[in-house]
Formats: sequence, C-alpha cells, structure tokens
Amino acid sequence: MQAAIFAILLAGSAAAAAEDDVPPPASPGRFAASVLVGAAIVLPAAHHLVDGGCEEGVCVVGTYALGVAAASIGVYVAGTAGDQTGSYAATLGGALLGGLVGFHAASEATDNDDAAAFLLAVPPAIGAGLGVTFTRRYDVQPLALAHGGGLAVGGRF
Repeated sequence: MQAAIFAILLAGSAAAAAEDDVPPPASPGRFAASVLVGAAIVLPAAHHLVDGGCEEGVCVVGTYALGVAAASIGVYVAGTAGDQTGSYAATLGGALLGGLVGFHAASEATDNDDAAAFLLAVPPAIGAGLGVTFTRRYDVQPLALAHGGGLAVGGRF
C-alpha cells in the first residue's frame, strides 16, 4: 500500500515539476493591480517631496529611495499572490530603474505639483511590476514524507 501511495506522490511531483517549467499566462489584471498597489505606496513620499518636505539632498534621496523600496515590496506581494512567485531582486531592480526615470521626469516637469508627484510615483511601480511579471512562475511546494517513510496523517500507515 505504501509503495502505491509513494508512486502516486512521485508521479504528482514529476507532473508538478514539469508544470513549474511553464510560466503562468500573462495577466493584465494582476499587472495593473500590482502597479496600483506600488504607486499608492510611493505616492505619500512623492507628495512629501513635491510639497517641499525635504530641502537637503540626503533627505530627498532617502525619502524617495525608501518610497521606491516600499513600493517594490507592495508590487511583489500583489504580483505573487496565490500559486505564483517571482524574483524580488528583479522587482526591486525594476523599481529602482523606474525610480530613476521618474525622478528625471519629475525634475523636468513644469510647475504642476500633481504631475510631478504622478511622475515620481508611477514609473517605479511600473518598473517593479515588469520585474515581477517577467519572472513569474508557479510556486510548487515539494511533497514531504514523514520521518520513517510513512505518511503522517494523524498517525502512521
């Protein structure tokens, strides 16, 4: 009986491993939701910077870097919800690149504070969203057998 159960588990594990090689289908809704989460997280830092909350260079860079890093975490959590996972390093890298683009674009913005805050908030979220989207894969957990070779389901078989 144990051999039959082990064979079934082994076959299921092999099928899951083969499934792990195939990335999940693209999901525009998941991408949009993760970008919205990230932009909402970095928006307070962006408004703080636009409203003149920081005058020194260290404060500006630190506030924006913290906002971008926090946005990458939000995007990663939203983008990997359910049975999928991705690379946090790619998510953070995309957020940092997007942050550089956003910082440059906002510095070129005219006197419109809302547009500058938008330009500071959205590019990092889009970059992070791209990072997690391009590295998404199914999150397959290996099946574990209890110590001693038997299955542990309220006892030993």
